[in-house]
Amino acid sequence: MLVEGGDLLVFVFVEACDQMVGLLLAAGARGSTDQGIEAGPQGLTLISDIIGEKMGIDVSVLMGANIANEVAAEKFCETTIGSKVLENGLLFKQLLQTPNFRVTAAVIRLGLMEMITFARLFSSADTATFLESCGVADLIASCYGGRNRRVAEAFARTGKSMEELERDLLNGQKLQGPATAEQVHRILQQKGLMDRFPLFTAVYQICYEGRPLGDI
Repeated sequence: MLVEGGDLLVFVFVEACDQMVGLLLAAGARGSTDQGIEAGPQGLTLISDIIGEKMGIDVSVLMGANIANEVAAEKFCETTIGSKVLENGLLFKQLLQTPNFRVTAAVIRLGLMEMITFARLFSSADTATFLESCGVADLIASCYGGRNRRVAEAFARTGKSMEELERDLLNGQKLQGPATAEQVHRILQQKGLMDRFPLFTAVYQICYEGRPLGDI
């Protein structure tokens, strides 16, 4: 759908690129596409480059991680915008971002980034280590299963305290997450590094200071 006088174009069904360009009477100043590649005689070409070349405009690209039906259901999703022109990328971020559809780092990925940065405060940790089973695999497993996930989900749904939920749900087992968050926070506070670890800080504040979950 085109709006007369608009200067921002969003392409979703990129397969119709040639026909769409032929119908446009005036190209907008900036464009954004869903991801895509096209195979040709010269190898793989980005759909965004094809549109940009044919229309003579700068094109930004929006990519996941997200699933269309979850975006439509207004579940929390993240996306990334790639742009050669920072101003245009920021403009599309302002246009597309909502409280549930975030052009930013999602929780698991941001958590991994902060874990790597934190480890490097105390050692020359190799990034490759975090790609092994002890790193990102363990992080994903912890986020999608286990006692910490079970109690965290109940905490979000019920509003009960961590202590109550630990007693009610874990049959004598102890939570590891909140205690770890407290220890990490103490170190960051001592070193004046809280601003560099927004997710670690938010987790601590949610567990111990009553910060609303929605702030994360």
